[in-house]
Amino acid sequence: MSKKNTQPKPMSAYKDLDDSARRLVNKLIIGLHDKKLAERTKLDINRSINRSRRDPSDTGKRYTNGYLVFYKEKFAQLKKENDTPVTEIAKRLGAEWKSLTEDQKALYKQRAADQR
Repeated sequence: MSKKNTQPKPMSAYKDLDDSARRLVNKLIIGLHDKKLAERTKLDINRSINRSRRDPSDTGKRYTNGYLVFYKEKFAQLKKENDTPVTEIAKRLGAEWKSLTEDQKALYKQRAADQR
């Protein structure tokens, strides 16, 4: 199943822009050509463009796995119990996760699958 590209071609889209938007596009092209844009600026521009092109019905729900379910549950408990730094809690939870049996991990993995 392939998605049909509903975005217009760049040149036909450019023709539809008003004068201020065309000036902005021209400045961007010149900045890219002359290599005057910082890498961080290019990343920010790309991120903004990608976000604006996203389907509004996309809820942005992130992938969840068994470890994340385990981590969220246990982290909340440990944070309430004491005032340990986050990095120490993360190390402790990583070690606890590794020490779980496959059957115990399977329960968290199933809960993660149910959340999808």
